[in-house]
Amino acid sequence: MKIFKSLLLSTTISLALCSEVMADVVDDTFNFNNSEVNGYSSIATTDDSTSMVINPGGIGLKGDGEVFFSNSIYSDLSQTNIFGTYSNFNLGYQSFTPRAKTLNPIRKLIVGTGYPIIEGLSLGVTYFNVQSTDTSNLNTNTFDVGLLARPTDFLSVGLVGRNIFAPAWGQSPIKRSYLAALGFRPGAWDRLTLTLDGEWVEGSPINRIKGVFGLESEFINGVVFKAKASSDATFKNISFGGELALNFPYVSIGYGRVFNNAGSRDAGAIKLSLNKSRTIFEAGNSELSELSFNGNIQANKDAVTSFLGVNSRSSVYDYIQEIEQLKKDNSIAGIVLNFNNFSSGLAVNEEIRAKLEDFKKSGKKVIAYIRSMDMKQYYLASVADYIVMHPIGDLQFQGIGSVHYFYKDLMDTVGIEAQYERIGKYKSAVEPMIQNKASDADKEQTNALLQDFYNNMSQAISTSRKISQVDIKGIVDHQTFVNSNDAKDLKLVDKIANYDEMGKIVANLMNKQEKLPIITYPITYKKYNWRDEAQIAIINASGTVIEGSSTRDLLSGETTMGADTIADMLSKSRKNESVKAVVLRLDSGGGSALASDIILREISRYKEAKKPIVISMSNVAASGAYWLSSDATKIVSDANTITGSIGVFSGKMNFSKLFEKLGLNVETFKIGEHADAFSEARPFTDDERKMLFNSIQATYRTFLERVATGRGLSVARVNEIGQGHVYSGTKAKELKLVDEIGGLEKAIEIAKNLAMLKDKKVELFNVASNTGMNTLAQLATDPKQAFYPFVMLKLIRENKVLAIMPNY
Repeated sequence: MKIFKSLLLSTTISLALCSEVMADVVDDTFNFNNSEVNGYSSIATTDDSTSMVINPGGIGLKGDGEVFFSNSIYSDLSQTNIFGTYSNFNLGYQSFTPRAKTLNPIRKLIVGTGYPIIEGLSLGVTYFNVQSTDTSNLNTNTFDVGLLARPTDFLSVGLVGRNIFAPAWGQSPIKRSYLAALGFRPGAWDRLTLTLDGEWVEGSPINRIKGVFGLESEFINGVVFKAKASSDATFKNISFGGELALNFPYVSIGYGRVFNNAGSRDAGAIKLSLNKSRTIFEAGNSELSELSFNGNIQANKDAVTSFLGVNSRSSVYDYIQEIEQLKKDNSIAGIVLNFNNFSSGLAVNEEIRAKLEDFKKSGKKVIAYIRSMDMKQYYLASVADYIVMHPIGDLQFQGIGSVHYFYKDLMDTVGIEAQYERIGKYKSAVEPMIQNKASDADKEQTNALLQDFYNNMSQAISTSRKISQVDIKGIVDHQTFVNSNDAKDLKLVDKIANYDEMGKIVANLMNKQEKLPIITYPITYKKYNWRDEAQIAIINASGTVIEGSSTRDLLSGETTMGADTIADMLSKSRKNESVKAVVLRLDSGGGSALASDIILREISRYKEAKKPIVISMSNVAASGAYWLSSDATKIVSDANTITGSIGVFSGKMNFSKLFEKLGLNVETFKIGEHADAFSEARPFTDDERKMLFNSIQATYRTFLERVATGRGLSVARVNEIGQGHVYSGTKAKELKLVDEIGGLEKAIEIAKNLAMLKDKKVELFNVASNTGMNTLAQLATDPKQAFYPFVMLKLIRENKVLAIMPNY
C-alpha cells in the first residue's frame, strides 16, 4: 500500500482530448488519425504512453512510467483507451462501440516496444490483437511500425506504417496506411511547437492524402493549449479543434472540442506519470525531499542499473543530479538527509558535500538525520544547517587511519618467496610481501596523506558546526565514541529525536504552522526539450587497469578497466561530431603499464581532433590511472583523492620451497635459457633479476616522459616528485600534477567552457563501462586484505609490468 501511495503521489495527471470520427468501421478502426487518442499530438511529437498507437518510435525515446485513460464520445461512436508504459515497454486496451447496430463493436489488446538505435533516433513496433465483442466473433492481428528522429532541439521527424502485414477483418481487407510528420520549435523553444502531418491510405488517390496542421503551446507553466486543422486536397472533410489544459503539480484538468462536417465531438483523458510536470499552481516551499543514504555509494555510474533502467541513487552522479533538480524546484523548501547504513569513499563524500553547499546558496535548508556513523561519514552530514540524532545513536569520532598487513614471515613459513624489482623508493605496493614492516618512505607518505585527509575533514566540520579544530582534535583523542547526549553537549548535533518527528521539527525550524510533508522517493522531472545543443560524454572507468576488455564479477562485484574497452569508448566519442567534449571519470589504483599506455594514446589523439577531454579523479586515480590521465586537456581531482604513485614494479612468486615441503616435483622442458623465467617453480637467477630491473627501468623512464610531456614539466622534476610517491589531491595540485580541485560537476563545467558551451544547453550522457570498487582500493579497508598476495599473483601473471598504487 505504501508503495502504491508513493507511486500515486509521484504521478502527473494530464487531460487530453480526442477527435476525428471514423467514417468507415474497417478502415478507421485500424487507420485512425494520430489525433484520435491524444488530443492534438503529432506523430512527430508524441513520446509518451500513447506512442504505442500514434507512433511506436516514440516509446524508445524517454521510457517514462505512465498510465493513460481516455473516453471519447462521438455522434456515431464511443471509444475508450487504456495504456500503460514503463521503460521501453507498453501495454494497452481499446474498445470501440458504434451506435449503429449494423456495425461491429470491437476491442484491441495492444503491446508495444521501442528502442533508441542511436542518440535521438528510435524505432518501435506495436502489436494489436483485434476482436469483435458481439456474436460475429471476428478476430485479427496487425502491426504498426514507427520511427522518431530528433536530430536537433528544434526539429522532430516521425514516420509510421500502419497495418504493415495488411490482415483481413472478416471478408474485408484492412488497408495499409503511411504517415509522415514534421515538428518544428522556433528557436528551439520548448514552449511552442508547430506540426505538419500527412497520411496516405494505400490504394487511395493522391488528392485524398490527408494533411494536419497543429500547434502545441505552453507559454505559462502548466497552461497547455493545442489546436489543429485538417483536410485533404478535396477540402470536403475539413475539421478544426482546440484544447485547453491546466496542470497542477500532480493533477491536470482540461476541455477540448472538435468541429467538422459531422458536427462537434468531445473527449477526455487522464494520464498518470512518474515524472513531475511544470505547473502554474505550484506552491512555493511547501515540501521537503528526503535524500537517503543507503548501501555503497559508488564513484561511478553503475553499468547494471544503467542497463536495467533502474531509477536509484547509486553513484555520485545520481546524487548531484538530483540535488540540482531539487534546487530548481520551487515547491521544495529543503532537503532532509536520511543517513542509514551507508558506505562511501572520502572523495565521494566531498563531492556530495560540495553540491549540498551549492544547494544551500539558493536559500533552501538542509537538515540531516543521523543514527550511527564514523568521522568520515559525519564529514558529509556536517554540511547540514541542522542535525538531528537518534536517541540511541552514536558517533565514532576516531579520526582517520590506515592499517597495513605484512605477510613475509607467513610466506617464509609456508615456503613462498616474493621476488620483485621496483623503481621508486615510495613504490610500496610490494612491501607487504617482501618486508615485515613499513619502510621509512612509506611511513612518510602514508602519514602525509592521512594528515591531508584529516585536515580537510576537520576544517570542513569546524566551519559548518562552528567548533574549533582544537576542540575537534580533543574529541578525536579523548572521547572518540560519542553517544547522542554527549554529541549534543559537544555541539556535534542540534537535537535528539526519532525520525518520525522530523516533519514537525523542520516545520518549527522554518516557522511553519503545520508539519511539512517529506517526500521519501526520488523526484523525477518531465523532460521537455527534444535534444540539447551539444553533448558531453561522461565515460566511467573503475577498477584495475588491464589489457583487453573490461570485466565485472557478478558474484564478488570486482571490476577491471580493460584498455580495449575504454580506448574504444574514447575513440567513438572522439569521432562523434555531436559530442563536443568528454569527461573521463576515474576510480582506479592503476594496473598494467601497457594497458595504461594504450588508453593514454587514445586520450592524446583528442589534441589532434581539437576536442577537450577532462579527467575527473574520484576516490583514487593513481599510478597506471595517473599514467593514462597525464595527457588530458585538464585534470580535476577531489581534495581527498589519492593520486600520483609514479613508479613501476614487476616480479613473481617463487613456490619452490613450498613444492618441496608438499612433495611436489616439477620438471621443465624449454628451448631458451630463460623460457621459464616467470615460472613459480624456481627463483629468478641473478642475470634474470638484472634483466628484469633494466626492463622496468625503461618502463619507468617512459612513464616519466609521458607525464613530463602531458603536464609540461621536465623529466627531472617528474622523477623528483615521482618515485612511486602518493599524494592527496590537495598536494597534487601544489605539485602541478592536477589542474583543479573539484568533483565530477567541476569537471563537467570545465569541459563545457573548453568546448565553448558555457551558455548553451548541454546533454550529459553516461557511458558505464563497469561498476564497483577496484580490487586494490577495496583491499585497503577490507578484512579480505589477507588475500592480497594472491591478488598480486594473479595480476603479475596477467600483466608483467605493473603501475599500481600502494596498499591503502
